[in-house]
Amino acid sequence: MESDDEEGPPMLVAADTKSVPVTIITGYLGAGKTTLLNYILTENHGKKIAVIMNEFGEGDGAMEKSMTVSSGEADAPLFEEWLELRNGCLCCSIKDNAVKAIELLMDKQGKFDYILLETTGLADPGPVANLFWLDDGLASDIYVDGILTVVDGKHILSQLEEQRKDVEINEAVRQVALADIILLNKIDLVSEEQLHKIKSYISDINSAAIVIPTTHSRVDLDQILDLNAYGCDSSHSQLQDNLMGKQQSSAVLSAGDKNHIDTTVSTVRIDMDGSLDPQKFDLFLQNLLWERLIQSSDGSAMELLRLKGLVCEAGNSHSTILQGVYETYDKRTTKSPILSPSCSLIFIGRNLEKQVLFDALTSCLASP
Repeated sequence: MESDDEEGPPMLVAADTKSVPVTIITGYLGAGKTTLLNYILTENHGKKIAVIMNEFGEGDGAMEKSMTVSSGEADAPLFEEWLELRNGCLCCSIKDNAVKAIELLMDKQGKFDYILLETTGLADPGPVANLFWLDDGLASDIYVDGILTVVDGKHILSQLEEQRKDVEINEAVRQVALADIILLNKIDLVSEEQLHKIKSYISDINSAAIVIPTTHSRVDLDQILDLNAYGCDSSHSQLQDNLMGKQQSSAVLSAGDKNHIDTTVSTVRIDMDGSLDPQKFDLFLQNLLWERLIQSSDGSAMELLRLKGLVCEAGNSHSTILQGVYETYDKRTTKSPILSPSCSLIFIGRNLEKQVLFDALTSCLASP
């Protein structure tokens, strides 16, 4: 769906649930992204996967050597070379425009079961995800299945704590905050005490993400592919588990119980009974994301990095999935009928205050 206000930031375009899923893979240089991709591409998983890569900073395997790295010339081709692998997978190196590369992929190479997009080591995955949601033509062919962040267990704490004069929230924090899945890699290089501290730190930032400890980026692919985090065909209970983080539900609720203002990046979860008035709810989202009118009790504007939820809207017999990144959000009606009206939302950002958010959402409830 699109915003009626041409001057305002657009809402996301709904994706076709039968389209090809895309997982955005992000993480700092050296975290293990390319190792993960090499592992996926060489496994006998039975999927026809297309991988789009735009950096070759890790490893010197035969896959990278077989591909041509961009020369950086202005008239160079958008993508350098398609490399077809024996197990039916396909790999592509690109210069800069991942959306165009995927359009060419879908047009010239045929349909795939899955697409993996690796971002650069310092990339913010938010705008990358928005590119797909805001491209009307592309949204009919693919949908974002989830954002996966690979973190280096040995260095992640120092990366998260890095203070930068030019930014208030550094790239490592943003990558963790926006993730649906966090691959905590290189755990063999840290002690149990350090591992516990890392998990606690990550949970403070994004307690809705599922954290998977691993070494050498080796992971059960069923844990990271086909997350269906925003799939509209699932039952209401399945949607709650997928969307709100089944394995991390206790951590989310714990973080959500913080009523004080948190100036660092943190997670707040709100659960409430009843249905929301669609117009009031849209106005709440616009005031929160676009106008920055929802403020904490000390007058600080709340800054949202990620927003997701499962809500019931008055006049709709089926529940609605909400997802948002920064100033962009999307609402999609599911195939799950509403039995008992309720709403669950997760907010990840700065200057969050649960009571203020709860009161604002309460004012959006539809009359009985």
